[in-house]
Amino acid sequence: MEIEALKDLIAGQESDMFAFLEELVNTESGIDQISGVNQVGTIISQWCESIGMTTRTIPHDQAGDLLIAEYKTAENKDQKPIVLSGHMDTVFNADVTKNHHFRLLADKPGFAKGAGLMDMKGGLVIAMYVVKNLIEMGYQKHPLSLIFIPDEETLHRYSDTRQEMIGELQNAALMLNFEPTPTFDEIVVGRQGGMMLNVTVEGVQGHSGMEVEIGRSAVVELAQKVVALEALTDIPVVDGLGIVGTGAHTLEEEADLTSLVPRVALSIQAILDL
Repeated sequence: MEIEALKDLIAGQESDMFAFLEELVNTESGIDQISGVNQVGTIISQWCESIGMTTRTIPHDQAGDLLIAEYKTAENKDQKPIVLSGHMDTVFNADVTKNHHFRLLADKPGFAKGAGLMDMKGGLVIAMYVVKNLIEMGYQKHPLSLIFIPDEETLHRYSDTRQEMIGELQNAALMLNFEPTPTFDEIVVGRQGGMMLNVTVEGVQGHSGMEVEIGRSAVVELAQKVVALEALTDIPVVDGLGIVGTGAHTLEEEADLTSLVPRVALSIQAILDL
């Protein structure tokens, strides 16, 4: 099917995609909200089962559950699966949706804001509608799998998700991750790396009126450490440092909703061309 025909096909599903995205965004699934992550997983699992996929979970005690949805037929059950993946958790604190719920921008038609919209509930919706449309088109070349990660933002520190992912991917033909990228019509094969640091600075206590010459400010020293850390990178900001920020990778998120349809179409075309 030509790309323009794919776009026309998926354009008819646009309002359903937006409504589903709104439900996911308004279901909080922050770093410390294990039940929220699992609630997102339940919503996704029910949707996947409604399009003919089977689902299963790998439970975790200190993180959300890993969710796997699979679709295979008698014709392709012995072939290697194509895996589409993304994470369900966000970086935000509880109650963030009171002020940062899903909302369309009146002054910018086609755009919306909401906590976790870009990173990465929009990507989840794209991946899910790619699989939905491939199933409805009768795609048979490979089985299709969706893997939904519960704890990407914490680097899987409190679960075995990393090893579980490696196990799930041992027999895969390929995996496509649906995190946002700087480019629109290309598949990105490399991403930036990062690490998390806990930096504790000890000052010297002193009374600000009586012993100012004795005291040494831990806050001032920490500020200098931030500047020094930023100088080590080639990115313009060091984000989410402890009490100074609201969380890792947090900036006001704005997404172009009009990009959902062409991204689904382009992803389907890429899989059909394999």
